[in-house]
Amino acid sequence: MISIRRIIWRSLLTLLALALLGALRAWPARAADATVDIVNFAFQPAALTVGLNATVVWTNRDIAAHTVTFNDGPDSGTLNTNDTFSRVFATPGTYNYICNIHPSMTGMVTVLEVPFTPRVWIPLIINDATGATTGVE
Repeated sequence: MISIRRIIWRSLLTLLALALLGALRAWPARAADATVDIVNFAFQPAALTVGLNATVVWTNRDIAAHTVTFNDGPDSGTLNTNDTFSRVFATPGTYNYICNIHPSMTGMVTVLEVPFTPRVWIPLIINDATGATTGVE
């Protein structure tokens, strides 16, 4: 039989875990949900799939200058070595882009209708007779 004290203890731990989970979800979005490197005259990866409202950051790791130019308008301007460009994708769809300096360099971002939400695992240690470990995801 489970004692009242154990039930209260488990309830408090569950409430604490839920409070921590809520606090984690309230944290600001990460600086980049996905990254693309520009290396050896190529976008790596060339095709990327992200969730709604994801931020993608391109970094020119090449010795040559490049651009990230989308068919729907946004343009990075010239990116020299180690320069970055970012874009938030707020609408689902497929976004094709090229390097205006080197038009053979192409890339694509596919944005899904589901929002980007990082998964967080919070382990909860329950000190009961079984010694079981559970968690909240």
